[in-house]
Amino acid sequence: MKLLLLFALLGTCLAMTALNRTGRITNGAKVGNINQAPWMASIQANGNHICGGTIIDKRWILTSAACISGALIALTKVRYNTLIQNLDYGSQNVDVASVYINPNFISGNLEHNIALISTKADMDVLAFAKIPCMDSIQEGANIDAYGWGYLTERSTSLSAELQKATLRYLELKCAPYHASVGITVDETMFCAGEHTAGGVGICKGDEGGPAIRPGFGTVHGIASFHMGCGKPFFGSVFVRVNRYTSWIEATTGTVKCIVDG
Repeated sequence: MKLLLLFALLGTCLAMTALNRTGRITNGAKVGNINQAPWMASIQANGNHICGGTIIDKRWILTSAACISGALIALTKVRYNTLIQNLDYGSQNVDVASVYINPNFISGNLEHNIALISTKADMDVLAFAKIPCMDSIQEGANIDAYGWGYLTERSTSLSAELQKATLRYLELKCAPYHASVGITVDETMFCAGEHTAGGVGICKGDEGGPAIRPGFGTVHGIASFHMGCGKPFFGSVFVRVNRYTSWIEATTGTVKCIVDG
């Protein structure tokens, strides 16, 4: 079973590499207290972090379809209530009950790259992240990305400690640059980062993690892909969560979107 999981995860990694897409939190900062990100989760396969996730209800986690589409449920757990992804002490773990991949997900180009995980037991956290009913962020506003991904492009291992990077919300400003290399960024996604300067963005291991609107606790984005590491003009690309509220509400039966401005 371990070999099957390895091959499944390797296939996902190869698909990402073929598109030259990686994800890392680079030029971010350590999250100092779990109360600053109580909804953050580490999706783990066979004891290893594979991607981030966002707790949106006591038994539901929002994440990336590409992260978990090949994972074996029996070997997958969720670690939460922790800032350290590779430490059992002080953290809590819960078994995965089911995985729900968005039915429109296309792995080759990462369209509709969104999934839900249900757990076998309740997760007791200080607060759940909320899903927004609509686009309520203006271009140029700040949005915070969280993850345990690589800290630099030359890193060879994940960050043990949870990181946060504040990015600028760029709507579809990066779309023409991705189109120039044959990659589609459409209205179900958004770009974030420093458009001309670069240097900050999601990184390898951050896939599936949230982009949170500061002050509201709403998860507007799911880390999907990135070309390079904080590369100017290309930005970090996120799934636009509000485009999937109907699917999230119907699948969970308990989560409802909110208007956050």
